[in-house]
Amino acid sequence: MIPQTQVAKSLHDEHVAVIALMERLGNTVSTALENSDPQALTRLLTDVLAAIEGEIIPHFDFEEQHLFPILDDEGAGDLSELLSDEHVVIRALSDQVKLSAKLLLDNDFSAEAWNRFKQPAFEFSDRLSAHASMEEAGLIPLLDDLIDEDQDSGIMEHRWNQGG
Repeated sequence: MIPQTQVAKSLHDEHVAVIALMERLGNTVSTALENSDPQALTRLLTDVLAAIEGEIIPHFDFEEQHLFPILDDEGAGDLSELLSDEHVVIRALSDQVKLSAKLLLDNDFSAEAWNRFKQPAFEFSDRLSAHASMEEAGLIPLLDDLIDEDQDSGIMEHRWNQGG
């Protein structure tokens, strides 16, 4: 399904980008450290750290503040509650990933730091990919049905005025 509203299109684009990034992360953590290219690993970790702070957490905040109340008002509170609960879990995992990624970078990719990074990174990758896919299947079509043109413009104007 092709998203119709600006809000749905924006979320869709973010989902596509995060799924691609999580695929890179998942593929990397399923590889032995000695088989990883240090430069590629540095780029990936930098990309993941930037995405957590600059894209993923703001995406969650936006949904929780501006979209989930619409779902609640329209009788789709079960979906907003489910997605909010997943946000809590993914936020906690993102904190673990940030700490372990920084440790890995600061310790020149030591085996110990790699072992601390792998499990939370894999779980983060898996959960965030599944979450984005669920939003693609459930949230995006619902938003297209619930948000009228004026709401769509207002939500997007507010989003861009808030920096993202």
